[in-house]
Amino acid sequence: AIQRLVEKNERVTVNDLFERWASIDLIKRKDGGIEACRMMKKDVLPSLGLFNIKEVQKVHITEITDRLLQRGVNRMAKVVFSLIRQMFRFAITRGLLEIDPTALIPKKSIGGANVERDRVLDDNEIQLLCQKLAAANMVDTTVLAVWIVLGTCCRIGEIIQARWDHFDLQRGTWRIPRENSKNGREHLISLSPFALDHVHRLHAITGLGEWCFPSSRKAGHVDPKTITKQLVDRQRTSDGHSNRAKNLDALVLPRGIWKSHDLRRTGMTLMVALGVLPEVADRCLNHTEENKVKRTYQRYTYEKEMKQAWEKLGEHLKKLTYNEKKNG
Repeated sequence: AIQRLVEKNERVTVNDLFERWASIDLIKRKDGGIEACRMMKKDVLPSLGLFNIKEVQKVHITEITDRLLQRGVNRMAKVVFSLIRQMFRFAITRGLLEIDPTALIPKKSIGGANVERDRVLDDNEIQLLCQKLAAANMVDTTVLAVWIVLGTCCRIGEIIQARWDHFDLQRGTWRIPRENSKNGREHLISLSPFALDHVHRLHAITGLGEWCFPSSRKAGHVDPKTITKQLVDRQRTSDGHSNRAKNLDALVLPRGIWKSHDLRRTGMTLMVALGVLPEVADRCLNHTEENKVKRTYQRYTYEKEMKQAWEKLGEHLKKLTYNEKKNG
């Protein structure tokens, strides 16, 4: 029996390994491993799937990541490399392999070292953004998503996955369930008048359905990448692709490219600048307390302080955008 098991392991292909890894490890992920499986099936298995896992070498893996780097998708190259490494380390722990072919590939060699983004929109840019969004030829729901993210400091994925039953429009609250939050913790956002106004506008468009941002092509919510693409496409100075938005520079701001996550960082930065304690601003972003002792014993919710923080942010954003919207 042992001999047959050894012979079976000798014939394990990358496809076999992937299926086993996906059914045991990936399935435990928040999305059931759907996104990881999609990337592996698109960018890895067509090249490596039929290889015996013991025949895979460093060069085979770097060929895959190099193709992604040549396409200019550096972050995707890093993610795909990380998935490949996780899969082969799974093989090591299951006794299917003795040598990990990714072991001698430094992570920083795949697209360079990670650079922590620090892009924050200043007041002038927010005023300018208000003008530009009105003329950017985007669907109204995308424009509203920008202001809701900025006014609540939520993640774009959190608002995209929101259902209308997560909102209490009478009380002015939005509950982000644990399955929609990055850290797996439920989060209750107190909507400022500024944020609530934009939520009401969104409700007038999509409020008859289940999802705040329903997909037009399939059941469920719209893909977060759809909104991200609209924002990035309108910050291009030249069009190298026929399917890109016509309003190439519609959302270009003076201090450089900005993305949806930069709106979240901007909101927090404004809070602190308005006198909100950093610890309270952190709570508004649903950050996990890094200090284990505080995380274990500090149970104060900061609910009152967080409500005040969101209101301060909303008042500031209203001052910046009211005249622009009125004039527009």
